[in-house]
Amino acid sequence: MLARLKSSRFPPLLARARILLWAWLPFPLLVVLPVMGFYLLKPTLFLWVWIGYASLVYSAFFLLLTWLNYRLISKEETVNPNIPWLYVVSLLAAISVYQILLYSTALPQMISQAGEALGIHGSKYLSFHWPILIDFSIFTVYTVGLIKFFFGFKALKRFIGPIIYLVAFIGTLIIDIAYPFMDFVVLQMWVPVITFMVLHILRALGVDATYGSYGKSSLYTPRSGTVIIAWPCAGVHSLLIYTAVVYSFLQNLDISRTRKLIYVSLGFLGTYMVNILRVTAIIVSPYFGVSINLAHSYAGELFFITWIVVFLFVVVVIERRRRKAKEVPSIG
Repeated sequence: MLARLKSSRFPPLLARARILLWAWLPFPLLVVLPVMGFYLLKPTLFLWVWIGYASLVYSAFFLLLTWLNYRLISKEETVNPNIPWLYVVSLLAAISVYQILLYSTALPQMISQAGEALGIHGSKYLSFHWPILIDFSIFTVYTVGLIKFFFGFKALKRFIGPIIYLVAFIGTLIIDIAYPFMDFVVLQMWVPVITFMVLHILRALGVDATYGSYGKSSLYTPRSGTVIIAWPCAGVHSLLIYTAVVYSFLQNLDISRTRKLIYVSLGFLGTYMVNILRVTAIIVSPYFGVSINLAHSYAGELFFITWIVVFLFVVVVIERRRRKAKEVPSIG
């Protein structure tokens, strides 16, 4: 009797445990570990602004969402039976060694000297923006390698969304470093349109708002003072990242080009409006007892992330319902 129980119950349980350990735990764990490493290194820099290290959390979140979609929905083989664990461990070891070396003074000095050699000036860009660019570049290489080793090169197209998010973030950093503050005219030209909308929303709310001392790239209220708005703070970078992420996401959906264009256009408009609401919320935060720095550092970027997740979720729900409706046979 005992032998029968062992043969009938425990093998299935062991098989399920093996599937859980093999197919579900390693990949998300290996995604999260480097993010935790950077947090242990620089906890005070994990701000929820576009330039903060919290964007690592966003990228890992997008990556894990894509992974869940790939595991649960894709009909392709989702687990590589021959994962090269030696390469995976070497990849994790490489980024871990890099993070450990950041504790020393030698590697940060080398990174700073490399930035100076490239012509980067200003303590803010040399000590903050440039190291973030290096860290995100290394994390991007790590992520691409992880996807390749676990799922193969063909799966990269499935994970193109979070990859493009990282690449677009790095590209935005490069532009901001090369053209500091408001020097990149092509993107800064979007800001006056946003400040115009925010100005009239503030006035509609009864706030005494005017343009600030920096013209139409700044706003003034009695409690917030003059708020200077550069293109990254105005959310122009989120429009770029949104376009890249949503376009790559829609590429994996079997829908017409017309519907893709409609979704991209609606999402772009929604992102633009969310940016306006985000800037408005930051400027009025002193009226609710919250400092602008606190609102800008922690609340601002959450508007964009919440919006894009909700928007993509709605797109998936709509398309799944449309597909199910087509599969139901008509009567008559």
